[in-house]
Amino acid sequence: MKEHAKIVQSRTAIEEAGIEVLLRNPEASMSEIALVAGVGRATLYRHFESREILVQTLARKCLEETDELVEPIKAQGLRGRRAIEASIDVLIPMANRFRFLMSLKAIAANDPAINLIYKRQLGELSELVNQAQSDGEISSTLSNEWVVSMFDAILNSAWQLIEQGKVAPGDAAIAFKQSFFSGCQ
Repeated sequence: MKEHAKIVQSRTAIEEAGIEVLLRNPEASMSEIALVAGVGRATLYRHFESREILVQTLARKCLEETDELVEPIKAQGLRGRRAIEASIDVLIPMANRFRFLMSLKAIAANDPAINLIYKRQLGELSELVNQAQSDGEISSTLSNEWVVSMFDAILNSAWQLIEQGKVAPGDAAIAFKQSFFSGCQ
């Protein structure tokens, strides 16, 4: 049992270090990741046989964390604008996770599992936009694709500004909602 705990601890350290290091430098080597994780290269390669597999694992982890954060919103039965606003509140603090995904999009995009999760998440957002449009909270003259893309663009901008230390997460969430919903009228 103790050996299992050590394996889980090493893997967790590698995953966290991977996100941290690759966010700063998308070209970082496995050696750099092992160093920050506090493990040897051999340990890193026992967990992840290649850099590509590590990146894809980290991308899936980030997307799965998003699902975990959004699940309570679904469970509350929120719809339309209220659900979108609640989603913004839980997504903004994920800046470090998602900026990582964006920095390595080309590698992660080759994984069909990642693509399925991402498409499902966009589909769920699309449904919320449809609900908000039906309820008159978002203009129905704007296409769903436009509104979803606008949401994605503002979210990425917010994460970038948070990462650069130019805006606090709470302020970013307020500005995001104001920009998004005023732009969707």
